[in-house]
Amino acid sequence: MPCNQCFRITFSLLLILFAVTSALSAQLPQQAGQILRQESESEIEADPPLVIRGRSSTIYFVAKSLPAIKSVKIIPPVGIKVVEIKSAETRPDGRQAVPVVFVTEAEAWGGLRVAMLETETRTYRVDIRIGTHPITISNLKFAMASPAAEQAEVSFNFTDEAGDIKPNDDSTRVQVMLMCDMWGRSPGLKPTKIVMSDERNGTVYLTLPKDQLQSGELSITELKEMGVKPAERQAKQKPMSIQAGCQVSVALQDRDGNESNRLKTVVRFK
Repeated sequence: MPCNQCFRITFSLLLILFAVTSALSAQLPQQAGQILRQESESEIEADPPLVIRGRSSTIYFVAKSLPAIKSVKIIPPVGIKVVEIKSAETRPDGRQAVPVVFVTEAEAWGGLRVAMLETETRTYRVDIRIGTHPITISNLKFAMASPAAEQAEVSFNFTDEAGDIKPNDDSTRVQVMLMCDMWGRSPGLKPTKIVMSDERNGTVYLTLPKDQLQSGELSITELKEMGVKPAERQAKQKPMSIQAGCQVSVALQDRDGNESNRLKTVVRFK
């Protein structure tokens, strides 16, 4: 197939994805104080947010309190099929996880897809990806002496089935989510160091500078999305303390966009 034809097909699929998701978002009933961003919808996340081409894959949709999922629709649906929605499980941290089994065709178009989770009360949107192979991370460690420390050291082990994560690969990224009270951000950071134990296994080391862990302020846009009245915004727009601790979660992403499972820990400052 000529390259220009491939480009037209890919561009057309992207336009279809944008149009359909925009239409569905417009149909969702927005209530006062309700934020329709993924991280605010009962904090539902996909773990891992990845299905593998040519295989059966299971994604766990996880939240503190998750209503029964009646159906899951994928946008666009081409090349991926929902096989089974299993019963909810309770994880050691108390969160609920609903396993959903997918089958993805070997020729499926890779990249971003949208999972629409339909429950009795509303429909949730969660981003997932179609990838080429799984990446698994484990043994998360976080070291920071005190809030006055200049940096924090993060490390975790990984297994990359394809073996394409290498120490000198600048495209490898660590997705970090920091949740301090209601505030969080998710920067994609280059690992400080990658140490390989063999071709497919190794350890990632990451240094988080002090400014990544300092208090933040809610922006005017965020306050509007939260339904805060104009007269109350100035009072609420102030730094939020993180002295009690922060939730830190990490995931590993390779150059092709394959993303690992996500590990979490709660940092308690000394």
